[in-house]
Amino acid sequence: MNKNTFDTSFSQAELLHLSVSRHPDFPAISFEGTTYSYETFWNKIMSVAHWLQQQNICSGDNIAYVGTNHISFLEMLFAANFIGARFVPINFRLARNEMLHILNDAKVVLLVADEPSAKLLSGVEERLTSLIVDGHMPGWLEYTDLADLTGTNKNPEAAANEDALILYTSGTTGASKGAVLTNRNLFWNFINTVTCGEPIVGRVSLTCAPMFHVGGLNVTTLPTLFTGGHVVLHKAFDPEAVLETIEAFKVECFWAAPSMLLMLASEPKFREASFTSLKMLVCGGAPVPPSLIRKFNERDVLISQGYGLTETSAFATLLGSRAALDKIGSAGKPPLFGEIKIELPDDQMNISGQRGEVLIRGPMVFDRYWMKETETDQSNAGNGWFRTGDIGYQDHDGYLFIADRVKDIVISGGENVYSAEVENALFDHPNIKEVAVIGTPHPKWGEGVTAIVVVQSNEETTLEEIRIFLEGRIARYKMPIRLEYIESLPRNSAGKVLKYILRERFSEEI
Repeated sequence: MNKNTFDTSFSQAELLHLSVSRHPDFPAISFEGTTYSYETFWNKIMSVAHWLQQQNICSGDNIAYVGTNHISFLEMLFAANFIGARFVPINFRLARNEMLHILNDAKVVLLVADEPSAKLLSGVEERLTSLIVDGHMPGWLEYTDLADLTGTNKNPEAAANEDALILYTSGTTGASKGAVLTNRNLFWNFINTVTCGEPIVGRVSLTCAPMFHVGGLNVTTLPTLFTGGHVVLHKAFDPEAVLETIEAFKVECFWAAPSMLLMLASEPKFREASFTSLKMLVCGGAPVPPSLIRKFNERDVLISQGYGLTETSAFATLLGSRAALDKIGSAGKPPLFGEIKIELPDDQMNISGQRGEVLIRGPMVFDRYWMKETETDQSNAGNGWFRTGDIGYQDHDGYLFIADRVKDIVISGGENVYSAEVENALFDHPNIKEVAVIGTPHPKWGEGVTAIVVVQSNEETTLEEIRIFLEGRIARYKMPIRLEYIESLPRNSAGKVLKYILRERFSEEI
């Protein structure tokens, strides 16, 4: 497949405007008790776009947003896209210094934050134009003041081949890096979503996963808006509220991480809840336990498991609901406009079951890492193929299975935690001589961040003491929830820690 075939695309603002022109009176967004039609939603976006132009923010500038899910997130995303600016969502769970790194690295000209995040980032308003959502802070402009502005152009300015998003993902060296997704990448992710053969995009979709995550934003939220559907937006995931919303709004689909589905199935109201409208649950971030698939199947709810990365705009492969139990553990097959292959050493033939690095190609694959030419080159396997850093294999039917991760990512609750980042923070502890971080099975989060420690003295440091030490250094979800002691770390002749030995030794679920 020649990726140059895929030159036709639209910007995100253009796609939304098509829905507005076709269905101006249709419900677009429901948030905190208010439903906004497509026309009303578009007018709100135009107000924000006009304000951005008044601030001399224009094409090529970067606008950051940090906070829980909010309609202002989507308004700012589309307004930024309308004027050709890049939108930079930031994980609100990060520590202050991690957020500051992103703001500096992305050369952000405008920061939008909810009140808790604004308080965490207090001081940035002295050097950066800052907007606060649903709150008040000295030196911060208030987002509500943008509501009544009018006068911007009615046609989107962003070209389809321009940058749209910078999504930051943790790096193996400990420093996060921004994956640049163009309008073209996002357009073809949308096309792959609506042509995948599964009812992923419904007339009514629920967004309860954080939209700073590529899954929460790109799997159902944006595609639903581009097809004239209705997005019911929750600030955060709450199992009881999700069950109530599914019934009240007749929700047809939503995306969730496995940990979210586990909490949903554990909710006391799960057995009595009505799922008659729900056509599909799309799950990603980690494999779904077979018992959980069966539990939802018992309620006539189908689960489609997806595999993807920030760099692939979310959608790289999908295990359809009909194969969910027959191909347990599989990541599925690539979409209509995408390819995968297993890279084997010495140009060996790709035989069923042989393991190698998973490569992905297609128009949804990202453009580059922001200002990181070396990392971009390292991810390029040539001829359009992207190196995922994951080790996998395909079975005789062509289904992909992920076997291991070259980059030692721990996937905890759907969040990627890079072991090197946590190890770097732990090495600063005065009583830690050596440390290796791995993922071990966890009943709630899929994997738990586990620190294997060699101490400096005979006195062992407790897990609680280590977590207190890490406070403010890394995000709380990256902190170890399990601590094990060892006399020495197993290493090969080159001195590299043999983590597979540690995984085998500490494989018991906590």
